[in-house]
Amino acid sequence: MKRLYVFIGLFRCIVSFSQAKKVKLNIDFASFKTIDSKTNWELYYSFPDTLMSFAKFDDVFWRGEIKFSLSISSQIKEEIKDAWSAERYIENPNFKHQINLTGKKSYSLFPGQYIAELKIWDNYDSTTSHILKFNFYVKQFDELTPSISDLILASSISNATNDTNSLEFIFKKNAFTVIPNAALEYYGIGSYIPLYYELYNFDKVSDSTEIIVSILDGAKRKINEFRKKFITHQNLFIDIANLPNDSLATGVYYLRMDCLDKKEVKLTSIEKKFFILNTLKPDLSIGFNESQSFETSEWAVMSDEQVDFEYKYIEVKLNNNEKKTFNLLTDVKAKQKFLYSYWLQKDIDSIPFVNVELENFRELVRYANNFYSFGSNTNGWNSDRGRILLKYGKPNQVEYHPSEGTNRAYEEWIYTSNKNIGAQFFFVDVRGDSRYRLVHSTRMEDAYNPNWFKQYVPIMHDVEDDQNNSNNQNNR
Repeated sequence: MKRLYVFIGLFRCIVSFSQAKKVKLNIDFASFKTIDSKTNWELYYSFPDTLMSFAKFDDVFWRGEIKFSLSISSQIKEEIKDAWSAERYIENPNFKHQINLTGKKSYSLFPGQYIAELKIWDNYDSTTSHILKFNFYVKQFDELTPSISDLILASSISNATNDTNSLEFIFKKNAFTVIPNAALEYYGIGSYIPLYYELYNFDKVSDSTEIIVSILDGAKRKINEFRKKFITHQNLFIDIANLPNDSLATGVYYLRMDCLDKKEVKLTSIEKKFFILNTLKPDLSIGFNESQSFETSEWAVMSDEQVDFEYKYIEVKLNNNEKKTFNLLTDVKAKQKFLYSYWLQKDIDSIPFVNVELENFRELVRYANNFYSFGSNTNGWNSDRGRILLKYGKPNQVEYHPSEGTNRAYEEWIYTSNKNIGAQFFFVDVRGDSRYRLVHSTRMEDAYNPNWFKQYVPIMHDVEDDQNNSNNQNNR
């Protein structure tokens, strides 16, 4: 198993030295209940020691420094702005990877949706830098409802130390030192998955509660199950577990936790994805023909309803022939295979057990649902902005124009990537309900109306907003 080294601030040790390389930064995060209305949100990150370049410090040591800056914004304003660095001093530098560096930052945030931008760069090599943008949701915990914190899949869990000078003190969680595995990768050779979680308000449950921890494969089929019963008279219940993983083949998995009352009614549940790299049990899909690989995929176990939803997500990306082919299918198995084949063709990355293109697309769906839903309609992916997001990806630039004076609010999306270079899309909040309508674009197949500003932006202008008009525009 890879070795880990935790850090905060300045520390001295003998480790490896390497020239700067492309940044490989892993992140994970979790939410935990506090005593006030805010939530404790924790960010975990790790990177290989070969990321650092070094400069001569004195007659004995070489010095390396990685700098970080983090910006966290809500839909209203920037909530957090933070910066820190990791310094290392080494002797006898070499170029061999030896350890991963792991860090943690904690912030107090109100529940809700946020956008984060994490920048990392090498102080001694300007070519080694990376900007990671990601969305996250901070969970809300009340004082009555039984609930689970987010799960920490750790690299190691041990009894905590009270020594504030210890490098591991920043990873203290109650009675334990929990060093997170930000990569969520495990090596299945006689090893375990250390798990940390917190349960809240289970003292409100009159009888015993049963915890069921399940390991599911990539198609969400149960492989292993672990059960545990408990009774608590305290608002906070803290627990850890070590789950064996040496029987798992290389691939993507899910860890699901369900809490049931004595009548086996589900009180709450949570799920988290992780990866197994097992040299003794390689990826089960290797050597399979396409039919066998399909039967082991998530598509093979999807219901009619799930298949229909998955098709609706990608419909905006399909050409007319692909749409016609799917609409001629009547058997659910044929529809499953259509979706399987579609995403198989998109899977051109080098990661054998993860379809990165599919994962990125599903992240866009989640993003659209979080940011583009309006009123009681939670299907933000099916809004005008959501459909453009799924079709072309995230724009390189967005210009926001809030409602001001006699003008309605509108947004301008600009794409500068090679694939969609020069494409622009204009959305207007016609009704003032945050349901932005696509009124014009430089791609005529989506919407084309050079007179859009005069027709839609002035509030004094009476805009016809019936459903037929909206449908006609979306079908262009």
